[in-house]
Amino acid sequence: LADFYNEAKGLEWTESTRKVLDIAAKQLLDSPESPTPYRTIAWLDEYESHCLWKGITCEDGYTVKIELNANGLSGRLSSSIGKLQNLRELDVSDNEIKDTIPSEIGLLEQLEYVKLSFNRFQREMPPEVENLKKLKLFQAHGNKITGTVTLSEGLVPDKFSESSFVTDCGSPSLFGDDPGPVDCASCTMCCNEFEECFPTEKNALLEWKDYEDFGFILLGIVLASMFAVNGVSSLWDHRKKSVRDRSARTLTTEYIRQKSQADAKYAIKSMGEGSVYSFFLTNNILAWFFALATVALQFWLLQPFIIAAEFDLSDDVKDLVYTWKCDRVSDKCEDLGDLTWQGWF
Repeated sequence: LADFYNEAKGLEWTESTRKVLDIAAKQLLDSPESPTPYRTIAWLDEYESHCLWKGITCEDGYTVKIELNANGLSGRLSSSIGKLQNLRELDVSDNEIKDTIPSEIGLLEQLEYVKLSFNRFQREMPPEVENLKKLKLFQAHGNKITGTVTLSEGLVPDKFSESSFVTDCGSPSLFGDDPGPVDCASCTMCCNEFEECFPTEKNALLEWKDYEDFGFILLGIVLASMFAVNGVSSLWDHRKKSVRDRSARTLTTEYIRQKSQADAKYAIKSMGEGSVYSFFLTNNILAWFFALATVALQFWLLQPFIIAAEFDLSDDVKDLVYTWKCDRVSDKCEDLGDLTWQGWF
């Protein structure tokens, strides 16, 4: 634990040693005029127990919690942390800790709570973090980590919900497209270089398809609906003609013609006068061709917007607004967006 402290603190925090009065040596002096003896001690030696050190919580003499967030640490995370086998909580967030995260962190099988966010950790996350099978919170965003972050399979977000597992897997990345954002399939929240975040949970409706495929499915639904409406309209028209034939003796030809013209005018007014869709009301093949070509062109113009709306947090081209914020103080990320279900309604 002393190694952990000394390596993490950095040069800016405090000196590793200091001189204190050596009382025992002074009592052995023969003359009061003799020089006052001093001895050099490490800065942690003045405490009777490591359990009294700042940020340390113990149970039965074993270190179970290290809480040193926002303490100006500027050193590195010591590999000796792997010896703290009973450690359950580790919070060194919001410091200036540099270098890599040691692979020995994977030896801490009791770890449930890990906050490494907002430091200067770099290079790849050690694959040994996959050994941490009891994790309930793992936040490592706001660093310079690259590559892949693989957490243990079967981890289920608990009380921290979408804030449980957070890394810099959002776009744009601090490193641009090469190597790009962190790849983290198990993360519940992705943040980008602007400290903007977004949950990784997809729309349940689109779990089995992407937006582009869904666009074609939507087009198929629209076309099928058009054919269905046309079929129902044809049956209704056929029924009206049958009734008209039976009552031809009472209805004049002029009345029928006027009624037909009135129906056509109402349909055109509903679609919009001058609208290309009104061509569907004619019997002209060329008019139908222009109307269908217009519909096809509109769907083609819509396709880039559908693709841009694809849910891919690692792609900066996607038209996705990061509305969440995972700050330096709270464990829970907050949605700052003003879109609510009442607004949709």
